[in-house]
Amino acid sequence: MVSVVELALMTGLSREDVDATITKLVELGAVTVGDTPAEVAPPRDPGSSAIATEALKAMQGPVVESYSVPPVVEEAPRSRSLYDPSELDEDVDIPEEKRRQILDLFYQLDTLTHYEVLGVERTADKKAVKEAYFRLAAEYHPDRYFRKNLGSFKGKMEAVFSLITIAHDTLTKKGARAEYDAYIEAQQQTRQLEAFIRGTDAPREMDSLRRVIAERTPAEPAPSPSPGPIRLDASHVAMPPPPYMEHGISSTPPTSEAVSSQPPVREVSSSRPPLQDTAGSGPPDSAGAFGSTPPRDAEKDRLRREALARRLMGPRVSRPPSVRPPPTRAAAESAAADLKRRYADKQAAIRRAQLKEAVKVAEDATQREDLTAAANAYRLALELAPEDPELKQQLADAQQKSLQVLARNYVKQAQYEERAERWKEAARSYARAAEVMGDDASVQERTANAMVHAGLDLHSAAQFATRAVELEPKKAEFRATLALVFIAAGLKLNARRELEIAAEIAPENANIAKLLKSVR
Repeated sequence: MVSVVELALMTGLSREDVDATITKLVELGAVTVGDTPAEVAPPRDPGSSAIATEALKAMQGPVVESYSVPPVVEEAPRSRSLYDPSELDEDVDIPEEKRRQILDLFYQLDTLTHYEVLGVERTADKKAVKEAYFRLAAEYHPDRYFRKNLGSFKGKMEAVFSLITIAHDTLTKKGARAEYDAYIEAQQQTRQLEAFIRGTDAPREMDSLRRVIAERTPAEPAPSPSPGPIRLDASHVAMPPPPYMEHGISSTPPTSEAVSSQPPVREVSSSRPPLQDTAGSGPPDSAGAFGSTPPRDAEKDRLRREALARRLMGPRVSRPPSVRPPPTRAAAESAAADLKRRYADKQAAIRRAQLKEAVKVAEDATQREDLTAAANAYRLALELAPEDPELKQQLADAQQKSLQVLARNYVKQAQYEERAERWKEAARSYARAAEVMGDDASVQERTANAMVHAGLDLHSAAQFATRAVELEPKKAEFRATLALVFIAAGLKLNARRELEIAAEIAPENANIAKLLKSVR
């Protein structure tokens, strides 16, 4: 029995909080107070020690323990164990690290490939395989711990060593290795098809496919902007030479005020003959002036140039800038609707191009029998055209073909596992194939046979064998398999009946005759 004061000290809560909690627990019937039943007992404080009472009075607030976090020691990442950690506690004469290695390998025997068991690459040659085998055999052979207490680890080490030996024997023989490589490839394709059918990889695959389609069908480039009005500065205007240069007059050029007051001069065609100065002619004297030409007046020259410019340019007419009236609301709405229509047309054109490309990708994938890629491409096409009945049918066909390919791969795996007498794996592979190939009597019979050898559920095995007999009642081997299921289940009368029918169908079959004799 614990007092309220002691609870307060243990939890660090106040006396009021502890009282309220106990009251609620008493109402729920979770605790009792003293010897009184919970449903009638009022919350009270059983006898508490004086030391606890004084300690509670001295406590000013909740007790908060201080804790310093120890430094984190970085360790190599370790995958989650596939075994009960208590197995490491078994009292055996094996170091703990070696026990951990044995358990890690033992509980992965059904999932590791021969290459992974030996720790070599798929491209490893025969020499590398042998070196890996001898290294591992020295570590996991039970004789290494001769006369040691191995406990349950002895059987585990024997299983590991057996698989190491099988991996070595398989990978060092050319024909066996080729057959095993085909088995691994079938497994990989099976996993891909399973992920596709379950849809676990669909989002990632679809996103990747969308990027590919988008790259192959880029959006239309935007039209180039209009060049707009051409603006010319003074450097773009071809100005005629000043008159004093045209006439060959060696005089002072006009002042800046005079030049700025002149109207702009348009370029004159060069076909017109140049103006000739008829005021005088003759060679210049030593001073550089024409001897027969009197000196010019600057003001007269300026007036003459202005008159010439007016004759060439004509009168200057100032035109007021044109003012465009503001658009009406109807015109604005029409322009907006036209812009929206153009955008919708552009998007529709992009979708049509993407749809065409998605269908092309699906057809190419179908030709190379990559049914997963084909189905994903059809899915993307249906996103672009969800009401297209032809695309729906093509997707359904691709999915059905994927199931058929998946089932055939399972059969290939099961046949290899059956030859290797890996009955549990064979039974699992056959059963998955039988789910799809429900009308294949042979697959149904092989499933039942593998389940009997593996010691699995005999009720399910009987269902598979019965289905095979129903599909092909004149097949003596199928009835013999059903009889094996009955024998394993202890139903000898049922087994005898099936074997007698099988003996009538195939009287020359020695195995059936032997089984019939055993049940009689």
